[in-house]
Amino acid sequence: MKNFFLFTLSILTCITFSHAEQPLRKIENSHVREIFQSWNNEKGDWLFDSMSSFIVSEELPERPSGADKTIFQYLSEFSDQRKTRVLRATEIALEREKEILGEENDAYFWEEFNRLIHLTDCSVNRGRSNGDPHMTTFDGERYDFQTAGEYSLTKTEANRFEIQTQQVRHNENISVNGAAVIYTNGDVVSYYAQNFPDELTDQPIRINGKIWEDKSSPVFLSGGAVLKYENLRFLLDAPTGEQVQITTRTFQQSPLLDIDVFSPSCNETRGLLGNSDGEADTDIVASDENNRRRSIRTHFPVSVDFNDVFGPNRRDPSIRQTNHDRADFISREFGDQFLVDDSISFFERPMGILLPEIRYPEVYLTLDELTDEQIEEGLEQCKAAGIEEEDLVGCVYDYGYVGLEPIRTVDYVAPNEQKEPGLPENEQVTPTPNRTSPPNRNRRMRRGGVLIPPAGNPTNPGTGVRTPTNNGNNGGAVRTPTTTPTPPRGGR
Repeated sequence: MKNFFLFTLSILTCITFSHAEQPLRKIENSHVREIFQSWNNEKGDWLFDSMSSFIVSEELPERPSGADKTIFQYLSEFSDQRKTRVLRATEIALEREKEILGEENDAYFWEEFNRLIHLTDCSVNRGRSNGDPHMTTFDGERYDFQTAGEYSLTKTEANRFEIQTQQVRHNENISVNGAAVIYTNGDVVSYYAQNFPDELTDQPIRINGKIWEDKSSPVFLSGGAVLKYENLRFLLDAPTGEQVQITTRTFQQSPLLDIDVFSPSCNETRGLLGNSDGEADTDIVASDENNRRRSIRTHFPVSVDFNDVFGPNRRDPSIRQTNHDRADFISREFGDQFLVDDSISFFERPMGILLPEIRYPEVYLTLDELTDEQIEEGLEQCKAAGIEEEDLVGCVYDYGYVGLEPIRTVDYVAPNEQKEPGLPENEQVTPTPNRTSPPNRNRRMRRGGVLIPPAGNPTNPGTGVRTPTNNGNNGGAVRTPTTTPTPPRGGR
């Protein structure tokens, strides 16, 4: 009963892109649709309808032949002139919507429509959790996080996208990313290096609880995300512009996940990767016992001098104490804010809240424990691998303590570098009336439902997602997990 209540609550709290109290409903506008159709007849119709469905939390329509990108990626192809034409028309439509609904609403359909378009004008920030593990926030703050447990790595304030990680103990002082789960607009994709929820440990990826076996073709999720697996790298593009890249590395027979997240800078976020407000000194902040806000930059400043970091000064008692206090603040006061319990976990098998003696490391390891020879060798290996200067500390740490071979950070896969040609200047915007559809009274979240493209269409390939053997569709080609995944729950 408790799980059913939490699951129902998660549906009710996630039904809109914004935080509107009243459900939004679709509004048809033939002129806006025509602007989309003039970009591409079939894809334009699909894109307009997909944006409308996304806004009201409905399943996106079936993709036409060749439509293999996300809402964000297709909008990124629009020329500036086309965007201007769309926004002029939708601003007129928004004024009419406000006249009908009144000014007191928290959100409006055309307001959310425009927000999706404006996302493509924002710069893209990168956050990451790599190694054992080292964090880089979207605003560029770097820190180590040697805790164990389940955490919210990042989450958009609109509740349409979240990444949770399971950090597992490698030893009493070091943890790694054993698993990650991505929630994107009603769909759940989990990736495992450790802590598998079933016996199929040769298959790391599950899509809405189903094994993804054939990774040679992309997968199009009902919520609008696109998944690919290329060059041993998992890539997910979300409809709102977030991009996730995950790779697996192994050291001392222990696999781990490196997770890179790219997000439009205008998306408000919270979690271990910070708040994306453009200010690094506001990323690692927590309140003390007297409810005073403290940040690591103001209360635990670290030196960037080479001798203080890599040289003999790293063993200075005052520097060692600052490093210890900083790590303890990050692990307890800051990190505990983003712990994930069973009620809000998207994993098939949640970890729950671990006991403090397991969650926190026995010793906060820093470079002062490594010998000068280890430091020198680590620097040599990391520089030879092309590691950026600001990432050398984490690279030397990994190489010195666990022998993890250095690897360069991944690059953002841009949606489309080539925009459409400019439009004729004489194309005018002609206002047309809005036609409002009936209110959507069944605004449920989607917890499954991978869209299977039509068979035999080479430009819109199948998913390769394995379904349970008892569904009668796939015969013996499917292995059924022993553990039945539980549905995603809680507070979304």
